[in-house]
Amino acid sequence: MNELRLAVGTGCPDDTAGPRSLGRLALVTESLADGGRRLSAYAHGGAVASVEARVTGALEDAGLTGVLSRFESVNSTEAARMVLRRAAQWLGGAGAVRVIGPMEADTWHRYRLTTGPFDEPPFSFEPWNPSYYHDLWCAAGFEPLLGFYSKRLDDLELAHARLARKRELARALGYELRPVDPGRFDDDLVVMYRIASRSFARAPFYRPIPIDVFARLYQPMRAVLEPSLVWIATSRRGDEAGFIFSYAEPGTAGEVINAKTIAVAPAHRARGLDSALVSRIYAAALDRGIPRVNFCLVRDGNPSGSLDARTGRVFRRYALYQFEG
Repeated sequence: MNELRLAVGTGCPDDTAGPRSLGRLALVTESLADGGRRLSAYAHGGAVASVEARVTGALEDAGLTGVLSRFESVNSTEAARMVLRRAAQWLGGAGAVRVIGPMEADTWHRYRLTTGPFDEPPFSFEPWNPSYYHDLWCAAGFEPLLGFYSKRLDDLELAHARLARKRELARALGYELRPVDPGRFDDDLVVMYRIASRSFARAPFYRPIPIDVFARLYQPMRAVLEPSLVWIATSRRGDEAGFIFSYAEPGTAGEVINAKTIAVAPAHRARGLDSALVSRIYAAALDRGIPRVNFCLVRDGNPSGSLDARTGRVFRRYALYQFEG
């Protein structure tokens, strides 16, 4: 698919050529080693759209689910519709009771489209795609199923002050917070894995993954690991209760911290622990003179969205889609 990547570009949100009329299209279907299919649309001898389709096990007890991933397309409604609708039809024939995407296997891996605004450059590890992708998916019969956002906080002193009562509750209940140990990062990853597995178990489309897969997902974070930005919480009894994983955005000269993941085990919620964890990040930013913290990729309605203490503003949105026919 090298010719398609050249046609689409390298993730620029704009297509200066506008929507394209490609004339006659040809569909090519390839079998993948894991039983999935890659569907590609060709025009004038080159690939102009492509998507991969796979059937997964039951997600949320709703029967077999079809997932679409690795979608690429030039700005052509016809080409995108061809590969997306044919992929959805193939998944239905393979037993899927619903089709969602984009999602690479599960929500631990890459999923969602960025829907904009695109006026700020992407932060590291953010999903990024041309701005017209949302319209292509909707034109192919898909509708947004779940929404997400990223939010920026510029008044960290106010946010930190507003969380004082809740973090004091966590302290009074005996929770202890410690920074991650870079020398024992693999061991701390195991702790975070156990907490995350419990914390996210009821999240939409959650699927458990083995520890080795989780560790591989977090290996790229070694390069940006700072103990003052990653904290693990334990209860008075020593239970693994929660963690927050944040990092300074590379290339911003220390101007931005990204809060990537915050997880609190169900038995330790509503006790101020999430506020205590995120307060450590606000305090670290204030100590270092960093003016901005981003809350990254938060699902609409997730309680963690309130940890900005009403001081943040949304700067980007994302969506996961479901095929409606």
